[in-house]
This record gives sequence, C-alpha cells and structure tokens, in this order.
Amino acid sequence: MNPRSSIVAICIVVFLASCVLLIARSRAAKVAESKGPNALRANANNGDATAQFNLGLMYQRGDGVPQNYGEAVTWYRKSAEQGNPFGQLYVGICFAQGWGVVRDYSEAAKWYRRSAEQSNAFAQSALAVLYERGDGVPKDYSEAVAWYLKASEQGEIRAQVNLAHCYENGKGVDQNYEAAVEWYRRAATQGDALAQCNLGVCYALGRGVAQDEVMAANWYRKAADQGDHRACAYLGTCYELGKGVARDEVEACSYYLLADRHPQFDHKELSNLQARMSPEAKARAQSRSAELAREINSKKVAH
Repeated sequence: MNPRSSIVAICIVVFLASCVLLIARSRAAKVAESKGPNALRANANNGDATAQFNLGLMYQRGDGVPQNYGEAVTWYRKSAEQGNPFGQLYVGICFAQGWGVVRDYSEAAKWYRRSAEQSNAFAQSALAVLYERGDGVPKDYSEAVAWYLKASEQGEIRAQVNLAHCYENGKGVDQNYEAAVEWYRRAATQGDALAQCNLGVCYALGRGVAQDEVMAANWYRKAADQGDHRACAYLGTCYELGKGVARDEVEACSYYLLADRHPQFDHKELSNLQARMSPEAKARAQSRSAELAREINSKKVAH
C-alpha cells in the first residue's frame, strides 16, 4: 500500500466524546468511591456546580447509579448554567451525540462556544470540528483553524492532528507542509497513532521534511504497535520492498495480515505477496501476525 498524495483525516466527531468520556469514567468512579452518590447529590442539590457536573458523569457512565442519559443531561445543564466549563462541554457533547436529548448541532455549538471561550481545549476542538463540517454553524475553514490552533497550543492532541491536516491540504489556511509536519509531530510525540502514521507518510514522501525512508518506517512502526491499520499496511510495504528496513516477506505478510482485519484495507497487496510465498513462509507469517496482535492487545489492556 503506497502512501497517497492526500492523507486521509480521521472521523472527527465521535473522537472527542469518546476520549473525554474515558477520562470522565475514571473521574466519576473516583468521585462515587470517595463521596458516594448520596453525598454528591446533596451537594449538587445545594447548587455546587462541580458536584452537579460529577453527578452527571455518574449518570452518564452508570457509576454508582443506574445509567441514565436524561438525568446526566439534567445535571450537566445545571452545572453549565452556572458557568462550569466542563458542564458546558458535556451539554454540547450530549446535543452533538443525541444522548438524553434530540440531536441538535446548533445547541451543541452554543454550549461548546461558552466552554471554549473559557479556554477549555476540548470545547475549542469540538467547536472547530463543527465549523469544519458545517454542523450547527456555517461551514468556515478559517474559523475552524482558529479554534484548532487555540486548542492545539494547549496540547489537545486531536486538535493538533486536525490542524496539521488543514495545513497539509490548505483548508482555511495557506498550504504549508512544514507546519503540517510540526503539528503532526507534536501529536505523534504524545503517542497519537494517527499522527504517527501521517508523520511517517510525510517522511516517505519528503513532504515538509527531508525524505527519509528509515524515519518513515520508524513512525509507521510506532503507529502499527497501537493497531493502526494504515500504519500496518504501510509498514508491510516497507518490509516487502525493503524501504527503510531490511526486506522481509514474512514480516511484510505479517503486517498485511494485521491490516487485513480492517475493511478498508486493499487485499491485493496481501494476495499478491502470498501468491509467491511458500506454504511454510505463509504459516510463519500467520504465526508472527498472531503474535503481533497479542502484543497490540496487551498494550491496549495495559492502558
């Protein structure tokens, strides 16, 4: 699989809710364990905005209380109306996802903006997504870039990836491959697999950075180790052609087999390679691929 001239961006709506809610689940669990839902509810009923937000988290995740999106939205809104930036963010997420309310991107944009104006990086990134897609607000790439930049400067990984994509493709900003590489690198060094893969593509193509097949393979490997199917396919190509790594058809086949688990993978590369491999080599590749899959899964469980 050869890197294309235009790197495909990740779907940029669900990521925000999912990554924030992973944090929320841990936070809500800790709150439930330390205070218990009854004590938290008492504080929330007394108007404590932080308690209201945390109670919403508990209902969102079902931590210590039955899961109830409607109740979650009720408490998020109480918190949000007192100016709590995370309460505002989560009301926005609920409207964007249709959790406990009818999906309404205009309402999502309103609440994201209130939180974003308080410098909440997640909200800034979410608002940028709406401007990039034209959901609930007029499509405006320049406005999207402005909000991505605010969030990126605070270290928000997805904003950094999306900002890099804007620079790479000239969306809302003059095309600038060097700037794209810089923002991909910032996200990649924080461990983001998509950024690592895209940075590898930049090195492979010499886009915004000196062409370097070894560096390309190194970044593909970092992303592949996290299960990124594109990185697995690109690393497979590196091994098949001996680009940046020693040529090794068994290793190439192993990574192609990992990529083959994803529906978007082009099966032609795998089929063509397997057609010229011996049965013994194909068996070794199958075994090696299974070993790689176990290593990837164990890392996911550890995190």
